[in-house]
Amino acid sequence: MTLSSLSFLDKILRKAEKYLRKYEIPNPRRDVEILLCHFLKCPLNRLLSISENEIKNVFSLWWEAIEKRGERIPVQYLCGKTQFHGRDFLCDERALIPRPETEELVIIAESFLKFPRCDILDLGCGSGVIGITLALNLAEFSPQVCCADISRDALALSQKNAKKMNVSQLYFLESNLFEKIEGKFDVICANLPYVESSEKKKLQAEIFYEPEIALFAGEDGLSMIKSCLLKAKKFLKKEGKLILEIGHLQAKRVIEFAKQGGFSHSYSCQDLNGIHRFIIAE
Repeated sequence: MTLSSLSFLDKILRKAEKYLRKYEIPNPRRDVEILLCHFLKCPLNRLLSISENEIKNVFSLWWEAIEKRGERIPVQYLCGKTQFHGRDFLCDERALIPRPETEELVIIAESFLKFPRCDILDLGCGSGVIGITLALNLAEFSPQVCCADISRDALALSQKNAKKMNVSQLYFLESNLFEKIEGKFDVICANLPYVESSEKKKLQAEIFYEPEIALFAGEDGLSMIKSCLLKAKKFLKKEGKLILEIGHLQAKRVIEFAKQGGFSHSYSCQDLNGIHRFIIAE
């Protein structure tokens, strides 16, 4: 890239960053660079090598996306993809945007699943990132994975992701929790909605572009998790485990629900931020 091209790039990035700051967008510089690289179809570390003409060819599309970001539409939805465990997954308004904590849930699940022909249920699968990642990471063990969700739209997105990743050992089921689930599993992973309805006023505007059904679960945020725990035991094999992602300060009550559901042992695990984010019931 020439000095004039560098000057042009710096100028438009500064302009876009200033535009997003008006709308109190967190990390605006990161967002404008991610969006520009998306339209240029280049990785972030190659941005400085792109010519001025290449940037001008995508400028109008990029600026349109900047304006939408100013409306607080999440970057992942504007790009139509998100990274999860180092892979690009399709991502849109049909399903929740995967959080970093959910990547930790997958690591926990993997630690229990390193044996042949394991059966896995991704309950409330959304875009399918948990089930698909486990199928890929554990491919040598030939896992059988069921991805289930109440949302037909979310299932359609998860099926697209499975096709994109060329994963065949999955099957998909439209089900309200365990309503249509059959068989028993070695591990059930569930990232169910756990946000309290009273928290809506405190959340960032971006959240409200995501499907409400995937976020909120009654006044205490625990209605779906409780229903899951009261029914899950009969869908687990003898040594099977249920792994739940939960909200901040919910661990104690969730462990109580596990006892009510007949689980002999359950405990919480911290995420990388020191929050008791996961419950393992066995």
